[in-house]
Amino acid sequence: MKSILLAVFYLVAGTADSQTQEKWSIERQDAISALEPHIKHPSDKSTTILALNILGALKSKDSVPLAIPLLKHADPDIQAAAARFIAIAPPRESLPALNDALDSCDIKNLGLVEGLGRAFIFLEDPASLPTLRRAIKKGIFGYVSVALGRVGERDDFELLLEAALNRDSMDALEGLMPMVYRSNMPFEGWMSENKWSPQTGLAHKQDWQTWWDKNKGDFRIEKTAREAFKQK
Repeated sequence: MKSILLAVFYLVAGTADSQTQEKWSIERQDAISALEPHIKHPSDKSTTILALNILGALKSKDSVPLAIPLLKHADPDIQAAAARFIAIAPPRESLPALNDALDSCDIKNLGLVEGLGRAFIFLEDPASLPTLRRAIKKGIFGYVSVALGRVGERDDFELLLEAALNRDSMDALEGLMPMVYRSNMPFEGWMSENKWSPQTGLAHKQDWQTWWDKNKGDFRIEKTAREAFKQK
């Protein structure tokens, strides 16, 4: 535990003024070296989670592969902390482990779902499509909806639209928006208004249905998300 506390000190020291940057750089690596054994060989839950959180704050991308096995850890809190850390820079080779984790995750483990969704957004890999679709069908939304919207195909628009209409899912709308940007259709101003109230439910629900009924025959995905948002 002493090494963890030392690493916390180094993290705080890293916020010092520019004159200490050279010293901070050395201390940062010392901190990472002290933290990595706690995720390679997790023993104490609180220490492992603290190590993952601090490595994430340090943006230690080189440490990310060490956390991938923790997606299968028996403790759901460690799984969630590992997913959030991995999401800062998931390596391409982590995709099978991320797919397995999302397929088997507990829908109530919101931290895990958030971390996995962010990782899929970062990777933006069409190979994740079957997993993302299964997750949406199980009622897992959040960042997973956005991930699907960034890599999804035409029929995935209907999958997200169904979730928005039938489940009042604001997250599903967040997935629909990038699909419109990626398509051959212009993005309309009302589409960016994503609100919900107990009186009216999801705003513009009928507008989305009307728009889709009008345009689905001609709707095509023409760009990747990176291409679409680069042009915005």
